[in-house]
Amino acid sequence: MDYERSFADLDDEPTTWRRAAGQVALRFPDPLGRKDAAGRVIPHEFVVSGDLADEIESVEDGVHEIWPLVAPAYARVWDAESPPTAAELGFTA
Repeated sequence: MDYERSFADLDDEPTTWRRAAGQVALRFPDPLGRKDAAGRVIPHEFVVSGDLADEIESVEDGVHEIWPLVAPAYARVWDAESPPTAAELGFTA
């Protein structure tokens, strides 16, 4: 399941969870209620695979499992003047 197909028909859904082909597509609003410059709550979207995908059976499971893994990266960039590099976030290609 690629990213575009994962969310293709869910454009207006603020939260979603979908399993297909051993992966989970997950969308949820920012758990801390952060908003963009226009005042919209920031959505977070993930396509999860592997063993972690097997543990996610709902949006709530996804927030519980995924958010702790990415929250530090979001916290570091929230007030930054410029976006971080992938290396600064600790992401690998």
